[in-house]
Amino acid sequence: SASFESLGISLFYSSTMANPTTEKIRSSRLSAKYLMKLLRLGVNPTILITRKAVENAITVVLYIGGSTNAILHYLAIANSVRVRLTLDDIETIRKRTPVTCNLKPSGTHATTDLHNVGGIPQVLKRLSSQELLHKACATVTGRTLGEELNRIKLATQCIYNVILPINKPLHQQGHLLVLKGNLAVFGAVAKTLGVKRRSITGRAKVFNDEESTTKSILDDSVTAGNIVIIRYLGPKGGPGMPEMLSPTSA
Repeated sequence: SASFESLGISLFYSSTMANPTTEKIRSSRLSAKYLMKLLRLGVNPTILITRKAVENAITVVLYIGGSTNAILHYLAIANSVRVRLTLDDIETIRKRTPVTCNLKPSGTHATTDLHNVGGIPQVLKRLSSQELLHKACATVTGRTLGEELNRIKLATQCIYNVILPINKPLHQQGHLLVLKGNLAVFGAVAKTLGVKRRSITGRAKVFNDEESTTKSILDDSVTAGNIVIIRYLGPKGGPGMPEMLSPTSA
């Protein structure tokens, strides 16, 4: 949802505010107002979601230390509006984008902490200063992303424990690595924030579904040093690439 602010399809600040607040109520009402305006004008997501807008969104995901889910979602979003996007394209964006937000689970702060220091607009201001944004992209307000950012004042150093200084990022390059090899001929994505070792060796335990994997973990059939591989859970096999929260929690 944070990346949607940079994609141009949601209002600034709407993604990071706490839910049970009057601020969220105001934001929801304002969102509805713009939605009705866009409907009257005949503006739909296919007009706003362009290749450059998608690049902006992926850049934000990398800058804030976001999830691998975003890669899955943006490949689908791009496909749905007939924008060509590949894992190789995402790897190109990754190499030029630092990780600069100190956010959980790999960092210290929660999303609401980011909101309190200026939210995604402050992230975008910094990306803009580093020439990492396409500022001519349209947004739901009718203004371009650059015009929206001109209305935002760059915050002072008081935010630096949440959004780190440009010259002191958590990582010089993005944390969502595209991997290719004999286990993933067409590519895979790994989140590397907090990962100390880049090479892992061990005996593989291979499973064909989530249930049998969880059972083996709980039965202590999976031990320290094992590498767990769960097959047949892709976009078609899952279906829909379920997250495997039960095995990872176990």
